[in-house]
Amino acid sequence: MTYTKCFFALFLVFCQSISFGQSTKSLDSDLAKPTTASVDDQSDPELKGLVWNRYVAGSYVVLSIDERQGRWLLNNIEKISDSCFTRWGLSPSSPAQECRIFCVPNKSLLKKLFNLDESKAEIRENEDGTVKINVIWVCSESLTYESFSPYLTYVLFSNKYPLWFSKGAEVLSHSGIDTSTKLADLSSKFDSEKILTLDSAKYFSMSSGDKKTFDLQAALLCLMLRKELGQAKFLYFLKSLESDSDLSDCLRSVYGYKDVQDLNLKYGSYCSDLSKELLSNKVPSQYFVIKGAQ
Repeated sequence: MTYTKCFFALFLVFCQSISFGQSTKSLDSDLAKPTTASVDDQSDPELKGLVWNRYVAGSYVVLSIDERQGRWLLNNIEKISDSCFTRWGLSPSSPAQECRIFCVPNKSLLKKLFNLDESKAEIRENEDGTVKINVIWVCSESLTYESFSPYLTYVLFSNKYPLWFSKGAEVLSHSGIDTSTKLADLSSKFDSEKILTLDSAKYFSMSSGDKKTFDLQAALLCLMLRKELGQAKFLYFLKSLESDSDLSDCLRSVYGYKDVQDLNLKYGSYCSDLSKELLSNKVPSQYFVIKGAQ
């Protein structure tokens, strides 16, 4: 573990070379820089004298304005990482490529430095589709295991698993109450086949509204497969998808569905029934919490 203090002026040069809020292909082109006026305006009292504290442990690099918050992240990152996996019954592992975490103390600085309104995680890819770097921007006003877990889940799972699982697991990593509120009035746009086969290139070409809908519907599919049909079959399904490119064969061998259309019918009924139950306040928030089977 190393600890270095980087002065804010140097960071301004660094952040001009990074794209924010764009697709994973845009690291070196079409840069969406932080709001230039805010970042370059040294007359802003909130930007004067900022110092970045840098901590490194394995593939994790934490850059935090608040030293205490940076050390908290460094000391707890492995525990949070392990819990992201174990709640799904998976074996813990670290990102193969660097995971860079920018931690700011309030939403005002998150906006001024990175032009973001809320915490965010991104996977940056090389031209061949391999992971170049993982980036998380987090506001630490209420930094806890629970609040940081969704962003780390997305990074960890995107490095190992299909898009639908990484996005669905990210949603389900929020508290049960938050998740149930988001899913209560969700309108169906994607059937299960589209969810299971959508790739990252198509995902990043979608509108922000469609991305949000996809994320929530992927969470519902994860919830149905994992909560209703069990951890063992869910893990077997993930493993089968790694070795068999035929989706219908995997569904048939693991779940007994005749084909993808059969899954679509089951998924559609599940979403409809759950939506009615949610609107009637008959679903406890704990239903949306994923815990590893004992």
